[in-house]
Amino acid sequence: MSTERAPIRRHAYPEDMSASGILLVDGDCAFCMSSAAWARRRIRPSAELVPWQSVDIAPLGLTERECQTAVQWVVDGRVEASGGRAVCRALATAPHPWPAIARLMSRPGAAWLVDRCYEIVAANRQRLPGSTDACAVTPAARG
Repeated sequence: MSTERAPIRRHAYPEDMSASGILLVDGDCAFCMSSAAWARRRIRPSAELVPWQSVDIAPLGLTERECQTAVQWVVDGRVEASGGRAVCRALATAPHPWPAIARLMSRPGAAWLVDRCYEIVAANRQRLPGSTDACAVTPAARG
């Protein structure tokens, strides 16, 4: 029996994205933490936004590398989405109009674009406003 976690299906969105969960963010990255604080104030998701460093990620089947390179959406102790898909899931827990925006962002063509945009931002987060050197994802962590 393999102990490896099944890969997250990149193009699978459940019909009900509003299930409240936890969005794990990089607590060492000032850009990530300031983005999470902004989202709490302005978007007000019912989801928790938590630094992954404060969570025991091993039972979730996550590695440090996965958490350093992308936010993770966790519901009931299971990782359900990563990166842009995880952001959509968190948006779906917020008040109107965010659930409708999350549904639009999760449509096939838009979801691909959300994924690419997330990857670009994540790979360049050390260059964005409010970032520090700790925001940089090392090449080894990327992949």
